[in-house]
Amino acid sequence: MKQFTIRFVTIFLIIIRFEVFAQEAIWVSYPSANQTVYGVYHFRKTFDLEKVPEKLIIYVSADNRYNLFVNGQRVCYGPAKGDLQTYKYDVIDIAPFLRRGENLLAALVYNGGEDKPLAFISSQTAFMLQVENEKFNRINTGTEWKVYKNPGYKVISYDEMLFDERWFYGFYACGGGDEVFAEKYPWGWETTSFDDNNWLAAESLEFDKQPPWNLVPRNIPFMAGHLVYPSKIRKITGIGIPTGEWNGQTPLIVP
Repeated sequence: MKQFTIRFVTIFLIIIRFEVFAQEAIWVSYPSANQTVYGVYHFRKTFDLEKVPEKLIIYVSADNRYNLFVNGQRVCYGPAKGDLQTYKYDVIDIAPFLRRGENLLAALVYNGGEDKPLAFISSQTAFMLQVENEKFNRINTGTEWKVYKNPGYKVISYDEMLFDERWFYGFYACGGGDEVFAEKYPWGWETTSFDDNNWLAAESLEFDKQPPWNLVPRNIPFMAGHLVYPSKIRKITGIGIPTGEWNGQTPLIVP
């Protein structure tokens, strides 16, 4: 009987803490953006630490999807699939990625718009990050975060792909593709040395009642991932770059 009571109290406290977090979470977006169309957005927040905490738990989610970086290191990708009534958030300890002095949280947020995969249930472009320890509330998403809309991305629409034999014929559920123009890309945006003075302040989203996302924790493990670098350039046409050894870890400038 005592064992049952202890478990009940523990579960009750967890539920209460989760409900408080879900109600207080601040969602942000790009100011005056069309919130349902295709777009790729970069968010940044710098902060200083006199001492690195042993643990610093954050809750993070986005609509449609996010990639989170801490001090230039890719930490996680999410959220897991769900619908608006069971919209997933992730719980991450970012302490191992922190350091004394200046630190940076950075997130790439992607909205596939009308060409998003069928499994991406969406309301609007949005990003949310909230810290568990109230002493670090300054890193929560809000207007102190900066945001940039990446002009280097262009959607390859579902309609374009549907009748192009290079892609497929028939039903397709995985969404459109992306065309990336490297000369427009803000390279190094996820590092502390990047100059974001021309970026805009993020816009805090306001809702008449509750946010459209009913947040629930991720219920499956994160996808595994690791870096793979190329070994050499096999063939190049149309530009004057020599073929040969290249490990992918040094800059390669395409004229």
